[in-house]
Amino acid sequence: MLTSVVIPCFDGADDTRECLAALAEQSGAGEIEVILVDNGSRDPGAVAAAARAFPRVTLVRLPHNLGFAGGANRGIARAAGQVVVVLNNDTMPAPGMLARMHRALRARPAPALVAPVSNYVKGSARLPVGERGATREGRAALDTELERACGGVVQDTDALAGLCLMAARATFARLGGFDERFGLGNFEDDDLSLRVRLDGGRLVVARDAFLHHKGSRTFTALGVDYATQMARNQEVFADKWRDDPAWAALCAAQRGDIAGAGALARAALARHPRWPEGELFAARAAHAEGDAERACRHAERFVAACPASWQGRVVHVLALLAAGRLADAARSAHDALALCFVAPEPAADLLACLAEACCARGARAAARDALAAAVDLCPRGDLLCRLGMLLAEEGDVPAALPNLARAVAQAPDDPRARNALATVLDFCARAGVDVRAARAALAAARPRAAAS
Repeated sequence: MLTSVVIPCFDGADDTRECLAALAEQSGAGEIEVILVDNGSRDPGAVAAAARAFPRVTLVRLPHNLGFAGGANRGIARAAGQVVVVLNNDTMPAPGMLARMHRALRARPAPALVAPVSNYVKGSARLPVGERGATREGRAALDTELERACGGVVQDTDALAGLCLMAARATFARLGGFDERFGLGNFEDDDLSLRVRLDGGRLVVARDAFLHHKGSRTFTALGVDYATQMARNQEVFADKWRDDPAWAALCAAQRGDIAGAGALARAALARHPRWPEGELFAARAAHAEGDAERACRHAERFVAACPASWQGRVVHVLALLAAGRLADAARSAHDALALCFVAPEPAADLLACLAEACCARGARAAARDALAAAVDLCPRGDLLCRLGMLLAEEGDVPAALPNLARAVAQAPDDPRARNALATVLDFCARAGVDVRAARAALAAARPRAAAS
C-alpha cells in the first residue's frame, strides 16, 4: 500500500532535509511517496535541494504562502496513496512511526485520524522525553521502548494536533480538507478534529509511534508573534462555531457546567446524532441528576464509539454502579484496564470505587478481587489497608496481615492503618496465631507516630 506524506514548508530547508532523511529510514511502512509543498519560500532553490534527501519526492511550488491549511490541501490533492499523512517539516519520525500509525488506523472501530506521540505537542499526545528524539540513536531507543511498553495501544481523544495526522485519503476528501480561513496556522487542526467528531469519527493517538518536534520553526521564520496568531485564530474558530449547540456544549463542559453541557448536548445530538462527546456530556448530566439508566445508555453509546477513552470508561463504570449493574461495571472496568492508556493511580482508584460498591451490595468476593487488582497496580497505603481489613473480616488473617503491615510501613502516621493492624493482631493473639513479623511492623511505626 502506498502512503503519501504531505509536508508543507516555508524555507527551513535544513529542517526539511532532516525530516526527509528520517522518513527514508522508516521500516515496515511499505511504499512511501512525499509531496513536498513549497509554500512560497524565499529560497526555493534550497527547498528543492533538500528534497533530494528522499528517493521519491514530488515538489509542489506555490507562488504565495497559503498557510499550513492551504499548503496541506494542495499537497493532499496531489497524493496518490490510499493513506495520507500530513506532517510538519520541523519534525523527525522514529523508524517505526508510520508502520505503527498504520496499525492504529486498522483498530476497530476504525479511526478517522491517527496521530503519534511527540515531545512538543499539545494535548494527550505529549510525551515528556525532552530532546531524546533529536538524534537518530535517541529516536531508535524511544522506538524500542515504546513498542515494549505500549505496542499496539491507542488512546481515544477529542482533538488531535495537526503536527502529524494520518488518514485514509477518502477521509480527507469527505471532510473537504483543512479550512483555509485560519491563514498561516493554528486552530485548523482543532477545526478538523471537531468536524471529524461531529461526523462520528474516531480520533486516536498511537501510543507506540514517536515523532520528534523542534517546535514552531515556520512562525519563527516568518517573524510572526505566535501568541498573537493563536489569539486571532481562536476568535476565528469561535466565530465559525458560535451558533452550533455542540460548540456551546463544549464551552459549558470546559467551564465545569455539567448540567448545562448535558442540556446543550441533547440539543446538539438532534443536529449531530453521531457526535460522541454529546453522548458523554449527556451521560455525565444524567448521572449527576440521579438518572442511572439514562446515564448508562448515553455512556454505552460513547464507549462503543471510543472504546479506549479513559474518561468515557470511568463515566460508564460509575453509571453502571449507580444502576446496580455490578457485573457489567466489573466488565467495563476490566475493558478499561485492557484497552485504555492510563496511569496506575487513577486505574487503582476506579477499581477501589468498584470494590466499595461491591461491598455495599454484599458482593465481597468481587470487592476483594477488585481491591487486590488495585493494590497490584498501585500499592498505596489506603488500598492496602482496605484490602487487609476486608480479608480479615472474611477470616483470612494470614493474607490480611502482610497487607496491613505494608500499609503501616508506608504511612506510620496514619491512625487507620495502625488501628486496623492492632485490631487484627489482638485477634490473632487470642487465637494463638504467630504474628511476630506483623507486630514488628507495628512497633516500628509507633515511635514515629508518637513523635508526630
